[in-house]
Amino acid sequence: MNSFLQQCKDSITRSGITASSKPLLALSGGVDSSVLFHVLCSLQIPFAAAHVNYRLRGTDSENDEAFCRTLCQNQHIPFHVLHAPAELKNQSSIQEKAREIRYTFFESLIREHHYTHILTAHHADDSVETFFINLVRGAGIQGLKGIPESSGNRVRPLIQCTKAEVLRYAAEHNISYREDVSNQKDQYLRNRIRHHVIPALEKIETGAIHSISESLDKVASESDLLQFFVNQYKDDSLDSVSKEQIFTLPEKLRSVFLFRFFQPYGIRFSQAETLAGLLHTTSGKKVITAGYQIWAERERFIAIPHSAEKEIAIVMDEDEIQIPGYKTEIQSVAGFTINPNPRMAFLDVERLEFPLIWRKWEPGDQMIPLGMKGKKNVSDILIDRKLEMKDKDKVHVLCSGGHIVWLEGLRIADSSKISEHTTRILAIVPENM
Repeated sequence: MNSFLQQCKDSITRSGITASSKPLLALSGGVDSSVLFHVLCSLQIPFAAAHVNYRLRGTDSENDEAFCRTLCQNQHIPFHVLHAPAELKNQSSIQEKAREIRYTFFESLIREHHYTHILTAHHADDSVETFFINLVRGAGIQGLKGIPESSGNRVRPLIQCTKAEVLRYAAEHNISYREDVSNQKDQYLRNRIRHHVIPALEKIETGAIHSISESLDKVASESDLLQFFVNQYKDDSLDSVSKEQIFTLPEKLRSVFLFRFFQPYGIRFSQAETLAGLLHTTSGKKVITAGYQIWAERERFIAIPHSAEKEIAIVMDEDEIQIPGYKTEIQSVAGFTINPNPRMAFLDVERLEFPLIWRKWEPGDQMIPLGMKGKKNVSDILIDRKLEMKDKDKVHVLCSGGHIVWLEGLRIADSSKISEHTTRILAIVPENM
């Protein structure tokens, strides 16, 4: 078997594609995907193909689609095509939007036709280009791994092959393909690296692409090792890490550790440095990412998703109050007996300022619990009660005039307690009691 074919076959095998798999090839019509099309046919691997017509190059785009359709028809390969919306050309970042359209289409085909993998024709030069793109943008080790052979359901059988090897295989087998003239322009950073940096490296050192690809594999392995190390500090049930554990690390490594630990939550390295500076903070400080708030509590850092649940304003209408999940009743204090069950709450109506606010608790929340004179962090109360994280996330607070008057199921505030001056009581009882 041809060594190029064997290399591709080994990659496909390593990626878990078997005789029972149903891979989907991303087919643009260019040399890379056309070569991969030929490889799959030569290896007699059943597959389907998908093409996106972005309609950005007029007649050329239509001819690309026609080429791919004919290629598939000649080999009896199932063919899917998507026409991108016309407004794509007006997007500020066409490449990013095109990628989003492309993979959304592929994933929809996977769901509809039960394909198992998406095959793309990325090769070693693409991986090296990605390394340099991320390098000049200041990426950390995660961004310097290049393009992996497989990730999730995406498989790249040509990733160990250089562009030169792909072109050589195409020439040896008389493979037809389409040329995209836009790839010759230096409009995009990737093209500038492709046209100027890669050739210069090959002039400096023959076989530079293969050597750099090997280095990227080593970087990826070391990145995996670092992630393995970070995972030893993680409790699967908590999106948090204790400050005590971080203090065991050398000071210069703490920001790096925090960045890697909270990277799944969208943290930037500068924010990780901020967190490292909060190691001696008792509580109340945070950094905010796209989807999370990462709080510095007394003993740990914890990532909490931005609440999708909006605050609920609760008004009193003819002595009726509605709180989700609870039965409420306003009663006269005469002859009333307070039930000590902590799941219930009994508040002095006259001390409440309407509308009340019902929301989930947030790190930084404070209240003055019944019987106390000073404020206490809600997070500390929850810790004292030894609630599991999954239970903590469900806890709500009832607020009056900007102050917490009830920590759901746990404590009422001293300011809303029943006293000798109370005339009316708001009784809050769970619906299931």
